[in-house]
Amino acid sequence: STQSTWGASVFPATVMFKTYDDEFVPYNGAMNGDEFANWILLNFIPSVSDFNPLYYSVYTKRNLPIIYLLRSPANATHEVSLTRFSSLARMQRFDATWLSVDISQFPEVLSFLNITQLPALILEDPPNPRTTSWNDGEAMLGEMHVMSPVNGLIPKDSMEALLHRYYNGTIEYTIKPETMK
Repeated sequence: STQSTWGASVFPATVMFKTYDDEFVPYNGAMNGDEFANWILLNFIPSVSDFNPLYYSVYTKRNLPIIYLLRSPANATHEVSLTRFSSLARMQRFDATWLSVDISQFPEVLSFLNITQLPALILEDPPNPRTTSWNDGEAMLGEMHVMSPVNGLIPKDSMEALLHRYYNGTIEYTIKPETMK
């Protein structure tokens, strides 16, 4: 039946399809108003998206932590971290915005955040952003926690522990916007 194939329980129905091997997401509520708009906002970003600075304001409007994996696609070890990152993102889908950053496209991020090892995992808390100068302009950034690799990888259990510390309110931020270059 159509219902069992697409997961919709009311008709007409809306089903969102994504990339990165995400499953489709059915919407079963009323097709108007804030509930539908919020469903779109929470679901239109795949589990893991490629970072695009043009969409930063969209990421922050979700009012969720932003988790970045900074990596070099040319490095096979970094791709192992991406696989772990993607797996964890699928399990934690609505708790954060998950972004993969190809550092060859944004090399200035390394010096801006004083990152010396890749891959690196960054958790940004955007609900209380501050203005800082960046790339000959200004950016509104939240406090951040940077996790460096262990033996060339970001272990999945370390990623999970970071999320638990964030949601338990025990995370210690290693970078504050006012201290950024």
